[in-house]
Amino acid sequence: TVYGGRVHEHLEDRTEFLHDVIADTVQKHGTLVIPAFSIERTQEILSEINNFVEQKRLPILPVFLDSPLSISITKIFHKHFNEMKENIREQVKRGDDIFKFPGLHLTDSRDESMMIHKTTGPKIIIAGSGMVAGGRVVHHVKRYLDGRNNTILLAGYQAPGTYGRLLTEKKKEIVFYGEPLQVNAKIVQLG
Repeated sequence: TVYGGRVHEHLEDRTEFLHDVIADTVQKHGTLVIPAFSIERTQEILSEINNFVEQKRLPILPVFLDSPLSISITKIFHKHFNEMKENIREQVKRGDDIFKFPGLHLTDSRDESMMIHKTTGPKIIIAGSGMVAGGRVVHHVKRYLDGRNNTILLAGYQAPGTYGRLLTEKKKEIVFYGEPLQVNAKIVQLG
């Protein structure tokens, strides 16, 4: 199996861990970059952030979903919410759009993606690919990797040989797509 021999944390523990990572980054006025897989992982993260904002456990802050594929998949999830778990179906039926909350920005175009860094203050960027092996997240990791107030949250398994795995090794400097970069951002991993 993919995860054979690994013990995963409970859902409640993962939820609290995600909340604490976001809250810590917000407190430091930093940027949280989440390399996320477009199918399911991104939607789980969006749903959790939605709940944190609605429960006032987090302030409203800019959250950028910066992946055309993730945006398209999220629309499909939204369209077929009747196929989701019962508690999610009930939440949506009560009028809670779990994939839409104050502060969420869907950055479909390349130009919109390139403008994210101009947003000042704390922010969250969710972009593919989940193992930092390509896609828009590469540019965000490169931009925010050296900032001490920033966090890179690796959401899931990181295969050997990927930049995601390299980041989990907690080195102070890495060669990232041929360029040596200082790793001053906090690197955390969510199971």
